Amino acid sequence: MNRMKVNFLWLSMVTLFLLTSLSATVAQTGTIKGSIVDGTTGEPLIGASVLVEGTTSGAAADLDGNFVINGMSPGIYSLRATYIAYRPLVIREVKVEAGKETELQIAMETEEVTLDEVEVVARANRESENILLLEQKKALVATQAVGARELSRKGIGNAEAAVAQVSGISKQDGVKNVFVRGLGDRYNATLLNGFPIPSEDPEYKNIALEFFGTDIIQNIGVNKVFSGRNAGDVGGAIIDIASKELMGDKAFGIEVEGGLNSTVFSNDFYRQQGSNYFGFADNTHPTPGKFDFKNSLDPSVVEMPMNHNFGFSGGKQFFVGEKRNPLSFFVVASHSIANSYTKETVRNSIVSGLVYQDQVGEKYSQNTNQLVLGNVNFGINRKHNLEYNFMLVHANDQYVGEYSGKHGERHQDSEDYMGFLRRQQTNDNFLIINQLMSDWRLSDRINLEAGASYNTIKGLEPDRRENYLSRMTDGSYILTGSNRQKRFFSELNN
Repeated sequence: MNRMKVNFLWLSMVTLFLLTSLSATVAQTGTIKGSIVDGTTGEPLIGASVLVEGTTSGAAADLDGNFVINGMSPGIYSLRATYIAYRPLVIREVKVEAGKETELQIAMETEEVTLDEVEVVARANRESENILLLEQKKALVATQAVGARELSRKGIGNAEAAVAQVSGISKQDGVKNVFVRGLGDRYNATLLNGFPIPSEDPEYKNIALEFFGTDIIQNIGVNKVFSGRNAGDVGGAIIDIASKELMGDKAFGIEVEGGLNSTVFSNDFYRQQGSNYFGFADNTHPTPGKFDFKNSLDPSVVEMPMNHNFGFSGGKQFFVGEKRNPLSFFVVASHSIANSYTKETVRNSIVSGLVYQDQVGEKYSQNTNQLVLGNVNFGINRKHNLEYNFMLVHANDQYVGEYSGKHGERHQDSEDYMGFLRRQQTNDNFLIINQLMSDWRLSDRINLEAGASYNTIKGLEPDRRENYLSRMTDGSYILTGSNRQKRFFSELNN
């Protein structure tokens, strides 16, 4: 018991000694505290640094701009306050007394830096959804627009698929282009950069939207509202395609695609003679009165036709003149071949309902296309821009169709015979588009746009062939009737 009392007494004496020593140490130091604010607005400068010169002591301002520096020995000190974008401030003759707090109110001034004149020129990227939304907000006529970035995100491959996503617009299989509120090709209009463009096919009013892949589209605008700027023959919609231009200093890309159609792969594939690999057809007309045709009436046989597509895009920006005006070039080119095979039923009747043609057959189709898009953009100054666009479309569509069955008395010599029809057709079309555009920014709210466009189109149907025969009971074929074998040549320039 006595030993426990001695240990307790000893522990109490040690504790008392430590507390006495600590109180003496605290009493021998002082504290510097205060706040750091903006000298103009009075707002706290969060994170501003305060350092006691000649020592390693310091602190940083908290969320309210307050700071505290403890454990300072009595004396006279100089404090240095620093903060980004503010002039460093030195507070001298700061007196620290033992056991006391020294309070400071530090107001810092912003640091003004004088630079030479700097002109920043930026171009809005109209592939962005945000930019298109801002333009729609300012537009006087309601327009729906979709940019290249959105097309890429949704996996949309061309303008036709993109437009079909808009409400009120639909795409029907086997029919060219789209329907707007049930209205077809003749009631719609297609523009490129605000200029009307003709169709690559003389039989249609509008160009095939499938030509415009996402690699040449900046954005697509669809206007389904009647307005004064629309042409009088537009009852459906105006589809305005903005072609791509170089964004940034440079760009380069290569695309290679290939595929096989299992149906085509397992059968012989027929092609009409007279067109080369790139789809350029021989348009040599035969001499009147002579039978000097270079091409055979029989189609050529192709084994394992492969669908493929090659394309590249590239551009570069330069700076010219003393004012370093931007000059950019951008080019996109592609070549594609697509093959298809279908089984068809052809049935026709007269007004009374009597069927004079009832045939089934096979159709072999090949589409060969080339597209070149070029853009040259020159910034004359930050308010004036000059731009030239060039576009070339070459489309070769050909097919071979063979049909067997009843084909009336005119094309079938006997009811015991079977009618046979072979039709071969090639449409080789060229479209060239030239556009020169200029844009002046007169003020923040007024823009002046001017431009001119010159387009040419050439449509060729070099050698359409129709052969009507009768298959006799022994399996042999004979020509049917008189003047039933046809070859047709046409050329249209506009």
